[in-house]
Amino acid sequence: MNILFLFPDQLRADFLSCYGARFIATPHIDRLCDGGVRYARAIAPAPLCVAARASLLTGVNAIKHGAIDNYSWLRPDHFACGLPTLPELLRDAR
Repeated sequence: MNILFLFPDQLRADFLSCYGARFIATPHIDRLCDGGVRYARAIAPAPLCVAARASLLTGVNAIKHGAIDNYSWLRPDHFACGLPTLPELLRDAR
């Protein structure tokens, strides 16, 4: 199985033709969208970039992973503390 996970920063849905934007053509993203999953609604787990990205990687909220602002990150021993990241889980599932 292959997983393609695109996580562009600062890309609004209304700037993609697959979401209805008429002023721009995004054929490559549209093609990926047609063959994958496109969400109509989504929310961010945190209002700050680093906290939201850490939540995406760990699957837990900022209070649990500890990256609560844009100046912190996961502890170096996060895996030993029971917070494996998605890339680590995918690596170990090979």
